[in-house]
Amino acid sequence: MSKSFDFRIFWRNYGILIVFFIFYIFLSFGSDVFLTVNNQVNVLRQISILGLISLGVFTTLKGGNIDLSVGSALGFIGVVCAKVSLYYGTVIALLVAFSVALFVGFLNGFFSTRGKNISVIVTLAMKFILYSGTLVITRARPIVGLPKSLIFLGHANVGQVPMPVVVLVVVVIIFWIFFSYTTAGRRISAVGVSDITASFFGISVKRVRMYTFLISALCAALAGIIMLGRCTSGQPNAGLGAELDAVGAVLLGGTSVEGGIGTVRGVILGVLILGLINNGLNLLGVSPFWRDSAKGVVILFAILMDQWERKK
Repeated sequence: MSKSFDFRIFWRNYGILIVFFIFYIFLSFGSDVFLTVNNQVNVLRQISILGLISLGVFTTLKGGNIDLSVGSALGFIGVVCAKVSLYYGTVIALLVAFSVALFVGFLNGFFSTRGKNISVIVTLAMKFILYSGTLVITRARPIVGLPKSLIFLGHANVGQVPMPVVVLVVVVIIFWIFFSYTTAGRRISAVGVSDITASFFGISVKRVRMYTFLISALCAALAGIIMLGRCTSGQPNAGLGAELDAVGAVLLGGTSVEGGIGTVRGVILGVLILGLINNGLNLLGVSPFWRDSAKGVVILFAILMDQWERKK
């Protein structure tokens, strides 16, 4: 006997794909430039940084928390790396950048695990601290004269493919393998679904959640280094507000704000949809003042549909 069609299950499995293809088809007919190779590559280049920090936010949400400091962490770590590179070279600058990232991730994780559901406040506070640190280091001026080796990741190409896109693809594959096939990835999901049940089965909830913040900070560091290459300088406002786009992309991709539910595929599709909105509205000549409104409507729709399909 065949089972009746369940739209909730259908939407859960294919909803984000449907939204993506609707935008893609609409923009294909709406602009003669949209389907050109140069524009498609440009979209991928534009979403590379957002994709990296979105994967970091996804990891923390998967574990039942959230990291709102990724945008400021991107900027702060980037300018620290830029400043150090002027005096000690690229290798030392990169080591310092990732060390700072681990320290930021440790602080976020340590304080977020001191209580229940306080990661929003902790990482919001860290956002302001890091942005203030960025302004102190740069004195609100770009840091220029960076070594060519430091701007390689953000500026070079592999054939016709921009290096930031290559980096994003590699990181996406790593995250997909991590959450699909490793014990550590499954533990993060288990903690997000129910920390009480995870603890009952011997999983250290605080340790797992600490790891999620470390991963998020490392993603922000990599994004910050790529941003240096794209701008060929350390910008004081780099990453400002990027955490909101990252959270939007992750939620749009079907990740639950309650933790445990979500896929890497969904995150990347969410990032692509936001990238298509920015690119498409620009090609269509829509005023920049309306772009955030369009993104907000799409994200709100996705969240409402997500809540609807989870109701029994």
